[in-house]
Formats: sequence, C-alpha cells, structure tokens
Amino acid sequence: MAAGDDFRRFRYEEQGPASPAEPPQGRLIAIVSPKGGVGKTFLAVNLAVLFSERSRRVALLDLDLAAGDIGLQLDLLQGPTIVDLLPYLEGMEPETLDRFVTHYKTGLKVLLAPPRPELADMVSPADVAKVLDLAPSHYSFVFIDTPSNPANEVLLETLERSHRMVLVLTQDVGALRRTRLFLNVLERLGLAPGEKIIPVLNMASRESPASTSQVMAFLGLKGLVLLADDRPLVDRTVFNGQPLVTAAREAQLAKGVLEVAQLLSPDLFAVQPPAVPKGVFLWPPWRKKASSQL
Repeated sequence: MAAGDDFRRFRYEEQGPASPAEPPQGRLIAIVSPKGGVGKTFLAVNLAVLFSERSRRVALLDLDLAAGDIGLQLDLLQGPTIVDLLPYLEGMEPETLDRFVTHYKTGLKVLLAPPRPELADMVSPADVAKVLDLAPSHYSFVFIDTPSNPANEVLLETLERSHRMVLVLTQDVGALRRTRLFLNVLERLGLAPGEKIIPVLNMASRESPASTSQVMAFLGLKGLVLLADDRPLVDRTVFNGQPLVTAAREAQLAKGVLEVAQLLSPDLFAVQPPAVPKGVFLWPPWRKKASSQL
C-alpha cells in the first residue's frame, strides 16, 4: 500500500433521492454507537446545532437516560427534563412538547435527560416510543442521542422509528469489534438497510494500526466520513459549554461535522455560490470573450 493510502478520505455516497429541506413530516435521526467514549454525544450536539441555524424546527432529544451529557455540552444545566413530561404524555398533542424543552440560543429545542441516573428507571420504553411518535409531527429534524448498550430497549425503540442513523466508531479494536457485532444484530432485526446508515470514523488518525481501508473491510462498509482527531479542541469547547461548530467553524473537525450534515440533508446544506459585493458587475463569459476581440 502506498504511503498515505491508510489515511485516504473515503466519502460515503448518499443513496436514493435527496430529502426536501423542510420535510412536511419530520425526520428522526439517531446518533448511535455500541461503545461509549467515541464521541456520540459530541456529534449529536454539533449536528443539531448546525441544523438549528438553518431550520426553525429542530429538536435534540437526550435519550441516554442514565448518563446523558447534552445539557453539559450546551451549558443547559437547568430546565425541564423528560421526567417532567411523563404525567402529561397520555393524549399529549405534538405542540405541547415545546413546554418541556429547553431553548438553546440558536433556536434548538432540547429535551434533557433525567438529572440523576436513578430517575432513568421512571422512563419506560413505551414512554420513549410515545415521545418519538409525537416529535416528527412538530419538528422538522429530530436528533436523538441514544444509549450505548445495544440491548437497551430505548435504543431499539429509537432504531425502529428513525429515518437515518449516524453510526459513530473509532479505530480502537474494542470499538470496531462491538460495531461489527452491532451491525450484525441490526441486519438480523432488519433495522438498518445500507442506505439508512451514515458511518462516521471519529478521532481518525494515521498513527492507528487499523487503516481506514481495513476498518471498512472489517465492518463491510463501502465508505466512511472521517472526523479529525483534535481532542484538545473538543475538550476546550465541551468545558466551555460551546458547540465546536459555532466556537471553531474553520477547524478541520467542524468541517467534517458539516460534511455529515450535508449527507443528512443535501438540500438544506447545499453549497451556496459566493456572494457578489455590492457595486460589482460580473460579465457573462460571452461578453468577456467578445470584449477581448475588440
């Protein structure tokens, strides 16, 4: 293998027709990983913030009920949680969800996880299913941070309803093994056709003994989106409660997150032509050619 081949950028190609920018029925987008510590919550937060800058109706649900950290990463440490809506869930109208979300400054609506791990037992899989059935009727895009345990019933309820799945993994041997087992389970359950999954290799490093081509071969994937390994920047933004995509837009890692967003909604994140400064007139090519012949 030629030098540098182990760190080639493999692009995941979107299959099927592009989704409308603002779907009439909202899209559920699950951020999943069978192993903790791979950056699942980080990606869920930053994707949701990016979408909320372009769409008015974006929600982020923290369904990692026993260990949710979305409030920490967005500096939203007070506000209602999913536990608070439980008494009102039966017969709830979709728009009532807004009473139990915390509003982030970009317009993002965040449904926080329980404040203490023991309160997670109050939320049943049936409760989660009702929330997931309501949310797409009120929000255009619903991002869901999920528990890392593949046997968790909340995760299964989420996967059954999600339209797209962002699968987060790393080059760590343990993460790769768990990811392959997870993909096998999803295939047996019929929950993850190939076009539904966007695989994301987080903390990608050329120093890893597992190259990107080896990772794809091991997992049976056709492509990966690579996110650069920039732990100091991530730690700094999380410590400050600021999403990386707003605190460091020009960072390579932020551009990788944008690439994932473009795959999820090509229309919403279509590349815009450069703005023309006021007072500047761009001649069409034929005029330029004609004037050069004078």
